[in-house]
Amino acid sequence: MKLSKLSATLLALAGATSVIFSSTGPAMANNYYKPYATNIYLNGQEISSPAHIVANDSGQATSWIPIYYLQNALRQVGIQNTWNGNTWNLQVPSGADLSNLPRYQAPSSGSMAIAINGTVVQYAPRIIYKDLSGTEQTTYVPIWYLMQVMTRMNIGHSWDGTNWRTTESQPSNGGGTGSGGTGSTSYESQQNMANAMWNTFNATSFDVNSHPSMSQSGVSLSNPSGAVTASQVATWLADWAQKAKGSNYGGSYHPYSLQYESSSDPYTWASQNGLFQGTGINGSSSPITANEANTIISNLQWWLNGYKVSNGVYTMHVPFVSHYVEWLDFTQPGYGNVTEQNYQSGMAQALGYYNQIKVWGTSTVNVQLPNSSGTNVEFGVSGNNGSYNYGLDIGLDPHSPTHGGVTVSFPNSSSWGTDLTAEVMGLPSTNGNPIGYDIVIRNHNGVPSISTMADATAGQQ
Repeated sequence: MKLSKLSATLLALAGATSVIFSSTGPAMANNYYKPYATNIYLNGQEISSPAHIVANDSGQATSWIPIYYLQNALRQVGIQNTWNGNTWNLQVPSGADLSNLPRYQAPSSGSMAIAINGTVVQYAPRIIYKDLSGTEQTTYVPIWYLMQVMTRMNIGHSWDGTNWRTTESQPSNGGGTGSGGTGSTSYESQQNMANAMWNTFNATSFDVNSHPSMSQSGVSLSNPSGAVTASQVATWLADWAQKAKGSNYGGSYHPYSLQYESSSDPYTWASQNGLFQGTGINGSSSPITANEANTIISNLQWWLNGYKVSNGVYTMHVPFVSHYVEWLDFTQPGYGNVTEQNYQSGMAQALGYYNQIKVWGTSTVNVQLPNSSGTNVEFGVSGNNGSYNYGLDIGLDPHSPTHGGVTVSFPNSSSWGTDLTAEVMGLPSTNGNPIGYDIVIRNHNGVPSISTMADATAGQQ
């Protein structure tokens, strides 16, 4: 599949909101930058209008655009990406020019690397300065460097000092076609989809024990140029997880297995975790279009990271970790004595609600809980060194119904993180514990940091 649906949103190549709720990068102290109008156009239509600044780069006056708005634009086309504070990695389909790569440069406080599918293609300076439409610090990146990366992707663009104009590429054939209407449907090929998935896996470090190749994961493509199906994607994901993830418990290593998760069926498990959210896929045999492939990769990144962010608001996802310890606690004789069916049903129900929790804020942490009224799912939130508690984390026995539908707020503690719980009450269990998820968001330098979360129900500390 050639690059399609890449537009002015590719400005977001330059950076993203940190996985920490507020920017902790190096600020340009005591500098003042005058704001200038910016208009970003896609196919002649204005899609955003952030202010930009002008600052020197190697003695030349250069325009710099704030990351926050660029990241929002990037999400409009479902291009998933990761930012670790030094490298901005953009995951895109095949077709980008990866020749004439720059020499390695050690990371510094005033620079960043821009990568395509894990390969660094550009080094760029960066400035940390307040968002001109607000007060919080954000990262600014010079337009010139973005233009170099966009050229590698064959994306037309122009900049006149105020207006950034880009023309969207036409969708391409991803390997398989299907008739419909006056044209043909562009399906993603098995090879392209597998490549995009493994590029995403290889850029992931959270709770990964190894980075197995396709062959090491036991993945073979029945027809590399043929259309990929939802079942294949889900099965490949499960095969990768079985080799890449697992749990050390009781002196032994236990590889990742769907038996310990919300479903033993790969397609059902993947669907419950939102992998096909936002697509038209309605069954395991559904072929995946080129556009749907981009959405799936974005959803995969949400799952692997345990969060996605928009406008500074984090939508949580149960971390992609093995729940062997919880499975053992509930299903084995002498432990919880819950049936496998009830265990997976409870995990699936709690999963669906936890993945709707939204978190934002720095000095004050805000947690928006979905409404689980009419179900056995209840929530718990704890923070501010344990002095604030909601729901299950109050410690009452029996627990009063706490079905969310509210936004709770509390002062942030500089030392202790925030505990988020979504659990199913009332299932018969010898140990008396509810089935579900208990996730702790750590603090980093006094700021809640999504990247240092831990799944307590999976035995993580």
